[in-house]
Amino acid sequence: MEADDDRHPYDRTYEIQVVDIGHDMASVVVHSDPFTEYLHLARFDDGWKIVNAFYRRNRPNQVPMIEPVLRLATLDDVDEIDALMKSSTRDLFPIFYDDAQTEASVHYIAAVDRSLIQDGTYFAMEANGELVACGGWSRRDKLYTGSGDAGGDARPLDPASEPARLRAMFVRADWTRRGLGTRILEACEAAARAEGFQTLALMSTLPGLPLYERFGFQILERVDIPLPNGTTIGGARMVMQLPSAGPLRQPPSSR
Repeated sequence: MEADDDRHPYDRTYEIQVVDIGHDMASVVVHSDPFTEYLHLARFDDGWKIVNAFYRRNRPNQVPMIEPVLRLATLDDVDEIDALMKSSTRDLFPIFYDDAQTEASVHYIAAVDRSLIQDGTYFAMEANGELVACGGWSRRDKLYTGSGDAGGDARPLDPASEPARLRAMFVRADWTRRGLGTRILEACEAAARAEGFQTLALMSTLPGLPLYERFGFQILERVDIPLPNGTTIGGARMVMQLPSAGPLRQPPSSR
């Protein structure tokens, strides 16, 4: 308890909001002056347990939270995107990976690929002047940032026979499970379809699997993803067929 707050903790009024809940994961926001807490819960054999928690102190006259705006990222965003990627990885990966795997992921996976921004295929979501999510797709032959540099990475893909790549999806920990990832996926799907692609493919880390499966991606195989320092992390190769005509497919609701 803060020294300048002489109230007993049980004197406070708590407003609890279940933001999202699935079979084995849930997100909860707890409002209690002067704090707002963000809790991630997971279901174990003996019941629900908190696996991650974040809080912020509410400021006087704080600007109300607004609906995030989706836009194309620019090179001016690189530093903020890099910080978002790394903070998201440090906060969310420990639920699924050990310390060494998390730190390797921060270094090798949570890194900005400027070519995505330069190609105009990378999105940012902004709320209250801050980036809270990012992600994009690619028409080039590179599946994920941590795969290293190879001679064919810049090769344009053939929309008629090759899948577009979904790339570098990150959401700030206190904004997860609010539909931001789905909005970015919808934008990527629409853009890839507009260029004639019939399929989307990605390499998913474990934190992203529930989002991608809800959106319609199918797991091709479970894999150990190798990183340049020799560390491996669990993941999955995934693919989704895009409708060839008609209105944009509506992903299933997460509720």
